[in-house]
Amino acid sequence: RRSPAGRKDFSLHLKLLKKMNCMAGLAGHAHLEGFAIISRRSYLMNYYRKSQLLNKRQVIVGPPVTRNSGSRGFIILDTHSREFEAISLK
Repeated sequence: RRSPAGRKDFSLHLKLLKKMNCMAGLAGHAHLEGFAIISRRSYLMNYYRKSQLLNKRQVIVGPPVTRNSGSRGFIILDTHSREFEAISLK
């Protein structure tokens, strides 16, 4: 099975968020340097840094924590400020 590569690969996740009346979903173990934010119309990839949740339905995809010879890390989400940070374990 192939890894998700674009917006269309997250359409079911975004539909479920809409059905459940949620604005943000979290997914993990993407082999990328930092995180990605996927919405209905965009796919933004970012490096390890702080960011804000969008004011639209979105999926935040984080890096793997284990078993990756390249980039490893995790995400911390502050639900009050709507800020999250991807932190590298390198």
